[in-house]
Amino acid sequence: MERRSAVKNIGGLFLLPALGLGETSISSTPVLRLAHITDVHLKNDLAAPTKFAKCLHHVQQQSPKVELILNGGDVVFDMNKESLQVIDDQWKLLESTMKNESSLPVKYCLGNHDIWWNEQTKGDVFYGKKYSMDKLQLNKPYYSFLKAGWKFI
Repeated sequence: MERRSAVKNIGGLFLLPALGLGETSISSTPVLRLAHITDVHLKNDLAAPTKFAKCLHHVQQQSPKVELILNGGDVVFDMNKESLQVIDDQWKLLESTMKNESSLPVKYCLGNHDIWWNEQTKGDVFYGKKYSMDKLQLNKPYYSFLKAGWKFI
């Protein structure tokens, strides 16, 4: 092909939008609206429960409405630096806050602060990912799901 005819053919591609070819319609209504919340580090200190509840209320007041919360992990303060009673209290605080302050579904990821890694207590119920997975109702530490035609991994 000669250079001149190649340039003509390429130049013709710029006419496609004017002809309506290759055009896609863009809707002003979102297919899916979600909120991404991460590193909450919830504990019963520094007014954290009140601030987290305020965050959840803000998310639920958005327009268009938020349909789903994605939580990126570190939902509790720090399982490795607290007593077992404080850890249990943090998880209870998360459960009660989500139940009382949010009506939205939540998909969780495990964060490093959500997992107990104390080497001296490997036999403890808190050790490893299972306890946190149970609290977050996760069958596996990693998962995927479909929502409104989107696949989240």
